[in-house]
Amino acid sequence: MFKIRYFTGIALLLLVFVSRLIGQVQPLTHVCYFDNAESQLSLPEQRRLSAFLSEISSADSIRLTGHTDDVGSIAYNLKLSADRVASVESFLVERGIDRSMISSGYSGERIPAQSNASAAGRAANRRVEVFLYPTSSDLVRDGIYSTPLLTTDSTDIAVIDSLDQDSTPKIEGDTTLNIEGVLVEISKYDYYRLEDCLVIQPIMSGSTAFENDLTTLTSGGDLLMSCGMVNIVLQEPCFGCFDKPLKVRFPEKEYQNVACEKCPAPQLFNATSDGRWTPTSKGKIRKIRLDGRPYYEMEISCPSSTNCDCHLGKIKTKFVLPRRHDIISLNVVYDCPTANFEFSSRKPSRKVKAELPCRLIEYDAFVYMTAVHGRDTFYLDRVPLCEFKRSIWKRCAAERKKNSLWVIPRWQYKYYSKYRLRKKKLARYRRREG
Repeated sequence: MFKIRYFTGIALLLLVFVSRLIGQVQPLTHVCYFDNAESQLSLPEQRRLSAFLSEISSADSIRLTGHTDDVGSIAYNLKLSADRVASVESFLVERGIDRSMISSGYSGERIPAQSNASAAGRAANRRVEVFLYPTSSDLVRDGIYSTPLLTTDSTDIAVIDSLDQDSTPKIEGDTTLNIEGVLVEISKYDYYRLEDCLVIQPIMSGSTAFENDLTTLTSGGDLLMSCGMVNIVLQEPCFGCFDKPLKVRFPEKEYQNVACEKCPAPQLFNATSDGRWTPTSKGKIRKIRLDGRPYYEMEISCPSSTNCDCHLGKIKTKFVLPRRHDIISLNVVYDCPTANFEFSSRKPSRKVKAELPCRLIEYDAFVYMTAVHGRDTFYLDRVPLCEFKRSIWKRCAAERKKNSLWVIPRWQYKYYSKYRLRKKKLARYRRREG
């Protein structure tokens, strides 16, 4: 008797389990395919989708997911997959389906159905998947619904949503990002793996460096001229280095129709805690040309603040304020070329001695200064260097003209050894605290 009750209980449990499996309805699936680089649903695909919809008596929830092949950049493919989803959604709405019951997502080239190595595989990846969710089915034959009744099943929706958030497969190939004119070549695997926590910030001017508390001075106080800085940060929960080093390419810039000073022998520097730079032996800088334009290219293996710099010659300089005005700190910023020099005295003084490079275009330089007058603290923000009265004119960096027979060198650059700001101009530019 005990054995009979035991086996009867097991049979009842199995019956309940099987009945639940039968009652759990999987979503109906249809795939719309697209031509290369096309986002509009073609007439044959419209007929196929219409035939699919005509077999469905009712639907309560529809999920669309868009995909592409790997031809083109990541950003292009993401937009293309979104446009394909929008095209299918518009078609469904035109057929009388309520837009509120349609949810959508797009993944670009991230989740291929087949390998992109062949034309047939790429054609299979140019698709929008349509999922419809029935709650029950009167008859299932070989996995095909004969009379589906479509309602929402939250469990199945969670399963479908997890497809978009699946762990990143090992996608081959690279893509190039254009960030404020700086080209960053990154592997597609790293891009998808880190897309939510990777921050890449190019710094291509002395003013931007000043705003980020960076200078172009080494930790030893040597002067540097930057051909491009970049700040790369991984935010939580991401950590570690890149699977493949990034290639960061800075354009050789011109400013106001004037060619900026070129870097003859660029080196790599990493930022220190005080905003200055220390040389690194990891990686090299190459001079390349893309589409006829020159770039400086450097490779970065791990997130960091990295600078492409050249050492500069220097000349002793003095900045002077009117009497009873004392300088606390002083920054001289150049945007052509990119340079930012910070100077401070041990105690406030109306005169600050500094060393500035002579190979800098003076009218593209600006001064930021913090000073005191009695008990009043004031600031000078972005005062053009030419606003200072110059005295004791000097020339530096004599160079002979190339391919010239002249024996006497041609002076190409000039510099002033003293800069004085008069009271009238000081009153014009000063800004009180607060």
